[in-house]
Amino acid sequence: MLKPSKANLFTTSTFPPNQNTYTSVQKMVLCYPSTPKKLAMTVACFLGGASLFYVGLQLSHKNIAPQQARIKARNDFVRERLKQKYGYEGPTLRKD
Repeated sequence: MLKPSKANLFTTSTFPPNQNTYTSVQKMVLCYPSTPKKLAMTVACFLGGASLFYVGLQLSHKNIAPQQARIKARNDFVRERLKQKYGYEGPTLRKD
């Protein structure tokens, strides 16, 4: 029986896979860094990404009020223009 090497482990296309291939794949899959240096790099990259996300969130929150004011001014302008041109009053809320 042929034992797959690391080079052809992912290029074998036998279906269903024989038991040797399956156990070799299970042994190769690791979901954690193998050294403390890799763990530190993973944590550093995660914290760097999280800090960039936080900065973007803060900038977005800081700039939302001017955007809302600009949208309100544009909506008011369009309503006023439609009122002048067509006598349009816009949707009104019912007070029952």
